[in-house]
Amino acid sequence: MHNEAPALKPYRLHLQETLILSMPVVIGQIGNLALGITDNIMVGYVSYLQLSAASLANSCYFIITILAIGSMNVLAPLIAEAHGAQHPSMAGRYLEQGLLKAVIVGSISMALTMLASQLLPFIGQPLEEVALAQGYLRIISLSTPPLIVFIAYKQFCDGLGDTRIGMVVTLAAIIFNACCNWLFIFGKWGFPRLEINGSGYATTLARILMAITMMIYVHRRHFFKQYIGEMRLGRFDSPLLTKLFRLGIPMGLQIFFEVAAFSGAAIMIGWLPNATPARAAHQIVLNISGISFMVTLGFAVGASIRVGNALGAGDYPNLRRAGNVALALAAGYMLFSATLMIAFRHVFPMLYGIEEPSVLAITARLMVIAGIFQLFDGIQAVAAGLLRGLQDVRYPTWITFTAYWIIWIPLAYALGFTFSLGVDGIWIADVVALAFAAFMLTGRFVYIVKKRHNLA
Repeated sequence: MHNEAPALKPYRLHLQETLILSMPVVIGQIGNLALGITDNIMVGYVSYLQLSAASLANSCYFIITILAIGSMNVLAPLIAEAHGAQHPSMAGRYLEQGLLKAVIVGSISMALTMLASQLLPFIGQPLEEVALAQGYLRIISLSTPPLIVFIAYKQFCDGLGDTRIGMVVTLAAIIFNACCNWLFIFGKWGFPRLEINGSGYATTLARILMAITMMIYVHRRHFFKQYIGEMRLGRFDSPLLTKLFRLGIPMGLQIFFEVAAFSGAAIMIGWLPNATPARAAHQIVLNISGISFMVTLGFAVGASIRVGNALGAGDYPNLRRAGNVALALAAGYMLFSATLMIAFRHVFPMLYGIEEPSVLAITARLMVIAGIFQLFDGIQAVAAGLLRGLQDVRYPTWITFTAYWIIWIPLAYALGFTFSLGVDGIWIADVVALAFAAFMLTGRFVYIVKKRHNLA
């Protein structure tokens, strides 16, 4: 018997369900960022020169790797849709082909990162930083295949609503990574003092552990048998694999355009007269603002799963409400985050143990600008997640390309160099780009939902 009365859920229930689904993802996303922050803090205690070199290396690494990482985001919405449509075996087939895709894109990314380490001397960066960054890049490239495999398994679990395991594995990896950092960076307990390279070895070992743990969990847990019972690792399904690439590459490009722009900005900062202190400050503010971004990214993942489930069930009224609640949640949280960043702009940078006055002064100024763009960043992240849940990939890709490469990078160069605002101008340009992306992506979500609802 079908009862239509409770079909449209109240906003309070949508908020509750989104938070329950999202909070483990939020903690896991912060954990992923914390792996990098731990490396940066501990490397920063060696010297701010090494911190700046780590920023250069990570910028190059993520320019290459983020396309592979982002392209895997297609799995959770597809699996959520299959689950909502009550097709459990299809969810397992998506994981099967997702793992094959992970091996392919992870291996390609590793090879490209190795190549990038050889090209660093030719992009006009301080030579003392290049020498440090090259060795680190070669080491961290080895962590890419296990990282992508971990993401494939995590996307599978997230799509089925089991978001806690990714959080638990990531938190355990943070502790493991911190211990290995202490041993390798500073040369404790008889280990050689490897400094920045030590953080690369620690991160690689942590990512291998994460992949192995997720694989064991999925294949040993009884709950997943109904989904993966017919799964065959290594089986090649051309139509399904093509679908994962066809939908995944535009999703990866959306994130790639943003991360590549940030990486391009880090390289651009290297052209400034005060390159090393400016880039060290840039990295500190990226880490701090990134924590807030990971919270809203967790909301985006939760929202995309709920939208995917509603899409599979054809429930458009609740789909719209789920999206509106997620957008409001992101805006409210980011407003709170911006207030904290501006109020404690002189306090947070002290966590890095850097006493160089020029670095601290630049960091305090950037914290104010970063606080302002937090609101736009959160809204655009959740709006993009909602569109992933709707499997709308092409239009958002063009929006993000326009925001970051047509607006941000040219404007950043103009403000930073032509108008001599330096690193401050580069960050001000980001505010403009994020505002554009937030407005356009949110408008796209409203339009798509209204159009599909009317057609249904």
